[in-house]
Amino acid sequence: MEDRARRRTPPLLIAVLLVGLTGCVGPARGPDPLLGQPTAPPAPPTHTDAKPASPGFLAAFEPHAARVEVQPPDALRPTHTEQVLIATVVDADGRPLPGRRVDWALDGPGAIVAIDERGRLLEMGHKTDNHSAFTFTEHFEHAVHRDGGADFTIGRGQSWCVVSSAEEGQTHVTAAAPDVGAAGVNRVVATQHWADADWTPPAPSAGRPGGQQFLGAAVFRRDSRVPLAGYSVRYRILDGPPAQFMPSQQVEAVVATSGDGAAPVVLAQTGPQSGRNRIGVELLSKSGEVVARGETYADWQGPDLSLSATFLPTAAVGQEAPLTLAVVNGGPVASRPVTVRVTVPDGCKYVRSDPPATPQGKDLVWMLPAPGRDRRLIQAVFLPDQVGPVTARASLITEDGRREEKTAVCQVTPPPAPQLQVWPTGPETGLVGGQVTYQVRVQNQGTGPATNVVLKAALSGGLVYPDGGENVETPVGTLAAGESRTVTLPVLPKQAGQASAKLTAIGDGGLAATAERPLRVRDARLTLRLSAPPHGCIGRPAAWELEVCNVGQAALTQTTVVDSLPPELAFVEATDGGRLQGSQVVWNVGDLPPQGRKVLHLTTTSPLPTLRAANTATATARAAGDPSAADVRAQANTAMDVVGLPAFKLTVEASDGPVEVGGRTAYRIQVKNTGTMPSDRLQLTALIPAQMRVATASGPTAYQVNGGQLTFASLTTLPPGQTATYIVEVDALRPGEARFRAELTTAALREPVVKEESTNVR
Repeated sequence: MEDRARRRTPPLLIAVLLVGLTGCVGPARGPDPLLGQPTAPPAPPTHTDAKPASPGFLAAFEPHAARVEVQPPDALRPTHTEQVLIATVVDADGRPLPGRRVDWALDGPGAIVAIDERGRLLEMGHKTDNHSAFTFTEHFEHAVHRDGGADFTIGRGQSWCVVSSAEEGQTHVTAAAPDVGAAGVNRVVATQHWADADWTPPAPSAGRPGGQQFLGAAVFRRDSRVPLAGYSVRYRILDGPPAQFMPSQQVEAVVATSGDGAAPVVLAQTGPQSGRNRIGVELLSKSGEVVARGETYADWQGPDLSLSATFLPTAAVGQEAPLTLAVVNGGPVASRPVTVRVTVPDGCKYVRSDPPATPQGKDLVWMLPAPGRDRRLIQAVFLPDQVGPVTARASLITEDGRREEKTAVCQVTPPPAPQLQVWPTGPETGLVGGQVTYQVRVQNQGTGPATNVVLKAALSGGLVYPDGGENVETPVGTLAAGESRTVTLPVLPKQAGQASAKLTAIGDGGLAATAERPLRVRDARLTLRLSAPPHGCIGRPAAWELEVCNVGQAALTQTTVVDSLPPELAFVEATDGGRLQGSQVVWNVGDLPPQGRKVLHLTTTSPLPTLRAANTATATARAAGDPSAADVRAQANTAMDVVGLPAFKLTVEASDGPVEVGGRTAYRIQVKNTGTMPSDRLQLTALIPAQMRVATASGPTAYQVNGGQLTFASLTTLPPGQTATYIVEVDALRPGEARFRAELTTAALREPVVKEESTNVR
């Protein structure tokens, strides 16, 4: 790492104002470029106990510094890694002091690779060379982030230095505080151990008291884990029962690693005694320096054997009953071979065992090898042949005469026997034509399996299956003890009254169980009548009547009537809350008791003539108290002819004004159909006044004269907007006021249309 140049000294005024303050906070430099290159250890530095003079002029103002501390004081690090050393300058009360100088000196392999380059006003931390540097303690706590190195935190009154080594050995780093005048507390030496080796300390072990145990450490290269020879492992008995290392018969042994990196040692007790020996272990470098330390232990304990026995809690006569034995060694060491013995229980026959047993009279014997720190299982199977409790007795015997006994009981029950039971569920009431579904549960309530079980169902009272039959058989199969299965049976009531379903479950061995499910069937029916006048007129209201009736035996609910209007009819109004929804008029009638009825009225109109305007109404309801029943429906249809309105305009005009006696005049009569429908049997009649007589006439039909009345024959039809013209010529007979009268009659008019024309005869 390149040395940071000293900062320039600011003007004197600024120096006076900022005495004692630290410089600006800045990141630390990265590792030294020379890291990883072995260097020769420098000559040991020369130190004095007197308070040294600080290069900075602020040293003369230090009255409080009491001692310096360094962490860590002793550390083991791999080669080619870095160790952060943190120095703290404190006063007599242990309070950290900022702005105090720390001088660093390195003795041994390695180099100073980075320092705290922050400082005081006139001078900053500086690395002189790879073996010496000086820094200043901080005013504030802050994190240090180093490129390529670990991050750490520095507190008030602390400063830091980073060292590293590329070769094994011990490095002594001295941190001296020149502001501390007392000898012995103004410098601290921290020792860093550098090693290229790593190791696996011996694992804890256990052995029988009075015997031997083997311990072994493995040493290998840290990065590649290749075994290392030439290192040594030092074992030292720290405490515990009397023991020694063999063959030296000493409490301490140093073992060199072999080519495979192993350093084994044998630990032996001088006399049988239970307990634990703590053993300190140290890894020594090729030069004899301690590279790593650890600790392990060796337990001296015997085996701890126990026996457990578990019998099948209950078994039926003739059913196999296994007995399970477990031999458990709860101690840390293996035991010697053991003998397990079981007496065949009274009332049982021996069937088999795993592992196979050696019969000895009524006993079954197993010779087990030495159980390790685990469990050994034995299973013996027996066949009970009588009812009642059966007791099995087992024992465990060790070579040293230790004995343990266990008993287990199995309750033997009578031989299994199946027993069938049938439970049908379903509605209690139904409707004619509505599907009813039965759920039939068939259960084996016995203690043995029921085989080839079949459910038979016979219907009566008008019940049938969807295919029309009245009997059905459903295979159920084999039912284990306590097992049940459910069969679904849909049926249809065809008539009102009392009906039932008889259900029988049968199985092998004469098994049978019967149950019956009654059903009360009601008839739910609706009728709907829709009526209207046979004819309606364009633009005039037409009244419709709807009558819905409950003609069945069941009360109905949610009754709704819907009238679907054709496009030719327009809604005007409806009674009883009827409302228009789209092209439909809907009434919510609600409940209808048996024989109940409701009359509804609807008014419509039509803008155009229509032949057979078809109207359809539908009524729906549900049987009260039976949500599973299907809807009850009824429908009605009718039609109405929509015709136009008859309207006629009659005009009479005289061709001349006053007429002389003996003269002739003419009357022009026009009939115009101003309505929306053709006329039907239109007839025109003219009444001739007494002052005149008919001379001649013309028109669309023939005429005849009878006295003073002229009648034209009926005109079959006159389309809307068309006009029929009639001419009547008369002769004047005598003077006076003559009033000519025309009368029009049609099949659609209740009263004739009359028009008069007055003429003066002179």
